[in-house]
Amino acid sequence: MDRVLFIIRTDCTPNKDRRALPEVERTMKRDAHPGAQIRRYRLPLILISLLALLCLGMGGTVLSLSASGGGGYGDTITISVTVRADSRVTNSNLYFEIRAPDGSVVDTHGTGVPNLGQGDTFSYSWTSNNSSYPLVGDYTVSVCWSPGNSRNCRIAQATTGFYSVWTLGPLLTGVGLLLLGRWIWSRRRDLVDEKGAAP
Repeated sequence: MDRVLFIIRTDCTPNKDRRALPEVERTMKRDAHPGAQIRRYRLPLILISLLALLCLGMGGTVLSLSASGGGGYGDTITISVTVRADSRVTNSNLYFEIRAPDGSVVDTHGTGVPNLGQGDTFSYSWTSNNSSYPLVGDYTVSVCWSPGNSRNCRIAQATTGFYSVWTLGPLLTGVGLLLLGRWIWSRRRDLVDEKGAAP
């Protein structure tokens, strides 16, 4: 039971104000009690804790990420990934990027991931074509597993690579061979004379 503190005033405060003093004192004592402070912040603390568990609870692992192909012009590169949920994962997505040796992005791809229980796996594959790739060399493939529609890679991420050949294309290759043949034809006499002059 709350104690009531009566205050004897010696001034000329009206009776109405004096009657209000015990109630004010009871309110001050109730708010000053440690238990009242805990009860006041209990619900916000519970909500913050639940939100933190939801955000941090979705965890996963990229078990494998591979990219094959790219050995010839117009080759199809097949990118395959397998992920595993380390806890229940709902409403998530995979986002892929392929970067050239100079760091420029040459292709992107995204897909949703079905709801996964703890220990469940999900495998996915997609293809890209190197006919539009600008450079020869080592290309990098990255996958980003994120909750919702974000791309923060909060669940998991991984990278792999593949080698892509020079991608001039059939037309430019034919032009190059034509120019080479013309040069050889124009130098045929010089080449024959140099061969005949050789001891």
